[in-house]
Formats: sequence, structure tokens, C-alpha cells
Amino acid sequence: MIEITKKHANILVVVNGVRPAVADLKADVATLEMTFTYHSEVSCLIHAEGSDYIDKVKAFYARFWVAIEDKEEESCKAACTASVKDSFMTNFAVTKEDIIAYRTALGLKCDEVGAPVDFSTVVSWRALIQSVLANEVKGNLLNLVHLKHSYKLLSSRKYSAMFLSGDDIVSTAKVASLRIIDSGKIVHSMTTISRRALNDDMEVFEPLVELHSEFLIRGCFTDFESTFSVEETKHEFVLKDAEELKTKTWLKLAAETSVNVGDRLALQLTTKRQYASISSLSSLEVSGVLFRGEAGTTVEIGAVEFKSDEVNESPITAFLRQVQLETSGMFVNNGSYMLETPLEINVPTNALAYAVASRDLNPIHRSNYAAILAGLKGKPIMHGMWTATKVRDLVTQSFSQGLDSNVVEYEVSFDGMVYPGDKLFMQARHVGQKNGNKILSIEVVNSSSERVITARAVVKQRPTAFVFTGQGSAEVGMGMNRYQESPIAREIWDRGDRHLLNMFGFSILDIVHNNPKSITVYFGGKKGRRIREKYMSLTCEDPTTGETVPLLPEINTRTQSFTFSLPEGLLFATQFNQPAIVLLEKAMFSEIEDAQLIPSDAFFAGHSLGEYAGLSSFAGVLALEDVVEVVFLRGLIMQRAVKRDAEGRSDYGMVAANPMRVGSHMTEELLYTIVQGIEAASGKLLQVVNFNVQQYQYVVAGDSVNLETLSLGLAAFKTLKSTESEDVDKIIMYSLEQARARKEECEQRGRPFMLTRGLATIPLPGIDMPFHSRELLSGVPSFRELLRTVHIVKKYIANQPVFGKAKEKYQEAKAIIKSKGK
Repeated sequence: MIEITKKHANILVVVNGVRPAVADLKADVATLEMTFTYHSEVSCLIHAEGSDYIDKVKAFYARFWVAIEDKEEESCKAACTASVKDSFMTNFAVTKEDIIAYRTALGLKCDEVGAPVDFSTVVSWRALIQSVLANEVKGNLLNLVHLKHSYKLLSSRKYSAMFLSGDDIVSTAKVASLRIIDSGKIVHSMTTISRRALNDDMEVFEPLVELHSEFLIRGCFTDFESTFSVEETKHEFVLKDAEELKTKTWLKLAAETSVNVGDRLALQLTTKRQYASISSLSSLEVSGVLFRGEAGTTVEIGAVEFKSDEVNESPITAFLRQVQLETSGMFVNNGSYMLETPLEINVPTNALAYAVASRDLNPIHRSNYAAILAGLKGKPIMHGMWTATKVRDLVTQSFSQGLDSNVVEYEVSFDGMVYPGDKLFMQARHVGQKNGNKILSIEVVNSSSERVITARAVVKQRPTAFVFTGQGSAEVGMGMNRYQESPIAREIWDRGDRHLLNMFGFSILDIVHNNPKSITVYFGGKKGRRIREKYMSLTCEDPTTGETVPLLPEINTRTQSFTFSLPEGLLFATQFNQPAIVLLEKAMFSEIEDAQLIPSDAFFAGHSLGEYAGLSSFAGVLALEDVVEVVFLRGLIMQRAVKRDAEGRSDYGMVAANPMRVGSHMTEELLYTIVQGIEAASGKLLQVVNFNVQQYQYVVAGDSVNLETLSLGLAAFKTLKSTESEDVDKIIMYSLEQARARKEECEQRGRPFMLTRGLATIPLPGIDMPFHSRELLSGVPSFRELLRTVHIVKKYIANQPVFGKAKEKYQEAKAIIKSKGK
């Protein structure tokens, strides 16, 4: 209700705003008295009187927003006299009634037990809104409008609703910036919302949400002395020029710290600005820390400090523009529509229910008179947060499997007024990717096609696992099309090639491109001698004597060169095949990562060699140069672990076996019986070493004659369909005789004995090693020396259950690899 009285030239306007009751505050009437004078001699007839007008309006709003039961006057006064530099804290105990009232006011399903992330605004409201009430914020709050609002999830837990009855919530807000623009003064509030709990009798706080809100006080302002901003940012980049970074006066590296080209660095910065005008600064201060990524973790290696009252941009910002990685997560064609027809939103005809449930009791949402005083169209407007929450709920239900926690970021801009009773329409576009999550651009219009809301949502996708393949997947020229087209892929290949050429004297790119049958490494000159010393330093453990012996005894101080050769081409030699495949997978992964397609919580696994590609690519625990060197040496150790002929060929191989190609009678148990029977009959190796898909794919390693025997035997069982032990033995012996005869025929004709595809077996091309078999256990001690401790807990899928730190995991691993560690 409004009362207007006039006495002579003085006009008194009294606004009596009804404050409805909420859970923790009784109903009341808040009064705002405004004095005006009438001046007939000037064109502007009515003037507001009194220097305390703005303070009166602020105190009026405080009664609706921050009043505390039984101490209204002191709580409102404290809010209006607090400084913008203060932190504002509030506690909120969530009740079942709060949740029901909130969901009902929004028309959300009431069978849910909790409230969504948007309830963050409710639990933090008193702290959040204090930012516009602070003493230094000079402006008429009747001219206040909500510009933007955003959430960023800090908790990684999955849930259908973030807030539950009984939650004890603590919110801390601060003013991140107070700025003047052409249309008024912007107040930016940043709030951190946490759940309080007891853990072992200690009070702990679980961060849940980071909330940002921007408010505009319309008007013309010149009090720049009160304006400022405090911004906290993180910037990641790969160092291209180490010497240039060392020259920066704003950076002080830690003692005995060096930086190198290729280092992955991150600057964690706090930037403080004081404004002299809309577009200029009176002071600028930047402080922070420089971190380097090392083996799956980050290490602090320097400090940042810069101060100036003469510049509008810090030199750090200019430096970051030059070095920061450009992300290609946004689509160039502005994406695609996600909905065939827009989703409809029906705004309630009255805002009272949401006002009470949300604690935002601003009278412009309920009173015609208040709306007129605020310069609106003479009728209440709907809460912007009601509309923003409805839109986010539609995003959750339509695009994130109904999981509230899957909308990890949400930012909304209030572009137009929404009135009670309006009908709105929402459309969404998929416009990009961020860390494996979809970026959605959302637009909401009213019945007149006027845009009222634009929003951006980052939506988590279904759980994803990345699987890296192992040896046996190589082909000549693999990855070279992407090498030509992609700078990212080219950088990976070039770095690996430079390292292997520098350390071991060969080009992996040449081997992938051309698959030469032989290459010779020359040891002349200073560089050649260094490479020779590297080869001479490689040792292994003699499996017979246990003594340490040279891995390549052919190389000594008098050796002038060393030749690697293989008739099928060196790309298929284990020591070259392995780094080539790892570089291919690393290059492919880096391109996918650059496109923002890798979720931060994705799982990864690798088949054999693929484990190294996964650890390097996904977990970052092995630098590129380290991993290509490790797998080259791994391949070299394995290559030398079995006997070879003069041309470098071995008597071993591997095949993939599919029992279902034989028939349902070929069970896993029968396959084991046949494999073990062939090994017993021949006296040579045959072992099931990989269990890929039960009943459909097993990988068997062993002597090549035995593998051929297996192929022939499985084909015979398709027609025999017998599992009697006598029949099994007969087929094994007959198939073994056939395989031996075929090898003998090849030898007589001077041809290599090559495995052929059978009914239920497929040879793995380019593999002449019994990988993962007991035959290679002698190479474990040598290879153990190459490995480093890695940080892979709960994310790395090993060849068995997910890796963990439980004691049983260590004991199991120790028994398998016969580690000497304690």
C-alpha cells in the first residue's frame, strides 16, 4: 500500500510493503518514507529530498532480504554498514518442508527426496544479497536488476538432487567486483557453499557449489574511487621458449629450478584492479604461483608479483596471450539444435509461493505499486531465478539423464522481463565440448518471440572408457595422414622421433613411412660414441646364472656400427613396433584431448603395450620421451629374450582364438584342455595369455608349430563334436603331425613357416614373440629397472580389477612379478 500526502510544496510518500512469513521469519510490514518537493519554476517539477534517500531504500530492502527474527533492526543495520571488503557468512539447516515448498513453487516433481543445485541460491541468499547492501555500494536499489547468475559444481559425487533434508549448509560470500558501466553500477558477488559434517569427531566442510551473481543498479555514477575487482584465474600452457620466460621481471623462479621447452606449466593468479574510469585503471596488482606438471602431479616452481598504477593491462596477460594453448572445443558452425520443437514453460500467475520458498521477498515480484516505484510496467515481474531454475531442470531432464550432478556448470543471463502468467519456449543447441562434456547454448523466448533468457550449460556425458590397443595393430604408414594434417599429431611424432634419433641413432618416422628391412646405426664422431655408450650400458639378467650381462654383447668399445634387420620389415620388429604404436596412440589421444572430448573422470585401460600409451596419454605419468624410450627398451629386451635364426626370425607367435566359431560344445574348459594337451605332446610352449571376451576371444601364445596345431585341431572339432578325452588326444596328435609336416615342407622349399588363418584362429601379424607367457619371465628383472612409481589409483584399469592401494593388491602383484621389494 502507498500513502501520499502533500503540504504546500512538500510531498510525503509512504510505501508499506507486506513481508510474507517464511520458515524462519514472521510476517510484517516494512515501511519506506520518501520526501519530495514540487518546483513549478523548472521543467523537472518533482525533486527527491534528503541525502539519506538511498540509505532509506537500502534499509527498506534489508527488511525483506536479511532480517533475522527477534533482532531485525540490528541485523539490517549490520548488513547496510558492512564493507564490500568483508566476507558474509550464513548458515542454513535444510528441512523437508523447505524442499517440498521449493519444488512445489517451481512445479518440479515432488517425489524426489532433495532439492537441486539451484537451491544453492536459497541456502546462501542472506550472504549473497548482502553484496548489494554493503556500505560502499551507493545506488538506488529500486533500480536494481538481476543481470547474471551461475553455478559451478565443486563436488564430484553423483546425485539426483544435491540438497537433502538435514543438511547443515554454510555459505560464504564476498564482493568480487564493483564496477561502473554506461548503464549503471554492477555488483558481482561470489559465494562458496559447503556442507558441514562431523568426521571422527572433527568438523569438516565439503565444498558443493561456487555461485556467481551479478546485479545492475541502473543510473549514472561517478564514484570510481569505490570501484574495484578481484579475479582469481588459472592458466595452463606448454612452454615454447624457456629463455624468454626466464627474462620476465614479474616471475621469480625457486632456487635451483630450471624450466625447459615442453614443460607443462600453470599460472595460478590473483588480479586486483582499482578503476579510475569506465575504461582505465588507477592501480593494478597481480600475484600468484607458477606450477609445473610432473609425473601426474604439480610442483610449485616460482612466484608471480606485479604492481603498477600506470597500466591498464598486466604484462602477464600479454604473455599468456602469446603462449596459452588455443582450445578447439567450440564448433565452427554454431552447433546443432537439440530439440525438434521447443519446450514450453508456463509461468505461474502469482509469484508468492516462490518468494516464500526462495526467501527472495523483493516486493517488485508481488506488488503493483512496488513495480511502479522500480520503473517497471506497472505490474510485478517473475523472479529471474524461478525462470533460470525451470530452464536448468529442463536441461537436466532432457540432456543429462535426469541427474542433477551432470549439469556441472550453468550460467544464465536475464535479457528481458518475465511476467506471471507468461508462456515461454526453450530451445538448446550443442555448440561445443569442454573436458569431454557437452556445451549447450540455450535460448528462452516469450509468446512474442522476445528473448528473455540466454544460458550456457556444461553437461556431463555417460561414463566413458578409453582403451589403448597393443602390439599387432601396426601397418606401414599408420598415422601419417594425421601427421600431415594435424600440428598436434605432428608435434607428438616429431618429439618421439627426435628423442629416439638422439639416444639410439634411428628414425621411427622413417620406419613407419618406409618399413625398411634393415637399418644401420653408426658410432662415429662424438654423437655416435655417445649412442654406442648408451647401447653398451644396457644390461639384463641371465635367466640361467642370474648374473648381470650386456643386453647387446655384440656392441663394445671397438664396434663401429650395428645393424637391425628383419625380412618382413623393421616396423614389425618388436623393439620398433612398440614405440611406433605408442606414438600413434599418443598422437590420436592428443588430438581428441585438444578437441575437448576427454572427460576428466573417464576410465582408461590398455591391452599389453597399450597400457604404456594409456599411462602416458591419459594419466600423464610418463613423459613422451620417457615412454618411447621405455617401450623401445622393453621391445629390445623381449626381442632378445627368445632364440632367433640368422635372419632374425623366431619360432614363436600369437593367435586370437574364438571357441564359438567351433560350436557351443567348445567350452572354455575344453579349450584349456586342448592347449595344455598340445603343449604336453610337443614339449614346447603353448599358453592362453589373454582373456578378452569370455567364450569369444582368447589370445594364445607359443611355439608356431603348436599354434598351427591349435588351428587345425579346432577346425577338426567343429565336425567331430566330441569331448571325450580319447578323441581329444587323437585330434591333438593328428593335428600336431600335420603342423610338423607343413613346417618341414616349408623348410625344404626354403620358405619361412608362416601361420595361416584358421576356422577359429587369427594370427596376430608382425608378432613373433610369446607375449605375456611364462617364456618371458626372464626379462622381468631387466625391465623392472626401467619403471617409475606412478599415480594411477582408482582410475587405471589394469589387466585385472581396478588398481588400488589395498595391501592385497601389492601382495598379488609381488607374487606375480617375483619382486624383491618388501
